[in-house]
Amino acid sequence: MAGCDITTVKPKHGRLIYIGFVLSGVLWSMLTFLPGFRRFFVAHSQVCGRNMSQGKCDTLVGHILLYRFYIGMILFFLVLALINCQLTMFTTLSHWLEHGFWFIKFHMFCFITLLALLIPEGHISNAIMHFGWIASFIVLVIQVVLIIDLAKFLNGCWVERMELSSRPNAWYLMVLLLTSLLYTLSVAFVVYFYATYTRSLKDCTTNVAFLTVVVLLCVVASLLSIHPKVRETGLLQAGIITTYSIYLAWSCVLHYPYSVCNPTWNFLLATEFNFHFQPNMLVDLATTFVILAYSVIKVPKVEHLLASASLNNCYMFDSEVNENQESPESDEDPLLASTYLLFYLFLILICLHLLMIVSNYYTPEGIVGTEEEVVESENRLIDMDQYVKSLSQWVASCLKMVVCIVFLLLYIWTIIAPIILPNIQCPVF
Repeated sequence: MAGCDITTVKPKHGRLIYIGFVLSGVLWSMLTFLPGFRRFFVAHSQVCGRNMSQGKCDTLVGHILLYRFYIGMILFFLVLALINCQLTMFTTLSHWLEHGFWFIKFHMFCFITLLALLIPEGHISNAIMHFGWIASFIVLVIQVVLIIDLAKFLNGCWVERMELSSRPNAWYLMVLLLTSLLYTLSVAFVVYFYATYTRSLKDCTTNVAFLTVVVLLCVVASLLSIHPKVRETGLLQAGIITTYSIYLAWSCVLHYPYSVCNPTWNFLLATEFNFHFQPNMLVDLATTFVILAYSVIKVPKVEHLLASASLNNCYMFDSEVNENQESPESDEDPLLASTYLLFYLFLILICLHLLMIVSNYYTPEGIVGTEEEVVESENRLIDMDQYVKSLSQWVASCLKMVVCIVFLLLYIWTIIAPIILPNIQCPVF
């Protein structure tokens, strides 16, 4: 095997290829949004042999297929993580596995993903949904940290261009226009949110309080960013943070399971949570992949962020600052051979998070068409499907509410920390 000429790539490129795998899996899962694709499986499925409406049957089969696609991707990265852990002591073989065999790995990815479609109906999707809620929270927290870093990076690049350019006024004007656009959009959306999602102050107290807190934190962050003692930030960075926090606030109230405070709730119930391309879903998917690619490009910072956990004998942190000096033939320390295990585990969390985005944090599997669909409690019947729909949206709303507030507080801390603690440097930001 040592005599074989195996084509390998650099670690950073390998991570980007794995992101391409995830992107291709997401695109395949979008087939479940096509009515013709779902009708084919409805016609050849035994799931709909029970007494249920055509709409519920279509939704059930679609969610079963959707969850199976992502279960296949999760299994693929889980297999790689297990193999990676076992091959840590075999430097050369581990290097080939991580940086080569891409043709074989892609076909294995396709095979496992398609094989997962054969998993029979049961409660597996319901269990995956609950794990997905936790994974989504973890990924969103990491994502907002990276967005703060990305905003600071963009602000620094723009200031550097402005200082080095022979026409600094043109760059200054562009910064001014972009910042004004970001704040104008934020103000316009805040007015729209108050008009749409707080129609009744008595019934929508949660929305009113949450939106007010977000607006106040955005104002505080913007004012702090232009304080004379603050050196390494500016209104452009604050504008990016404000705009994304306003989007997170909208995404939060969009999941609010009450028709008076959320006009889209009746539409979701009327369509039985059927498959529709929603704007927030597309924005969340795009944001996740952009931030994921950014995290790979800025490997050292992200690995310092994620490498707080110690995985004995399976993973040893090895910074790739000098990755251009790496060679497939080098005799590196076996304990430092594997740098992918944490990345595989992170991709599993990413797959769960993407599944929650696409499935709207919900699955009817294990409930619809079973004896558990209607439960008797305290002399009344409870529709468990309606209960899970409301619960899943409550979870999504609360999850994004917490992340949005943490996002703004964390950004404010990055502004005031150098002033309060001038002798301590933060390694992440």
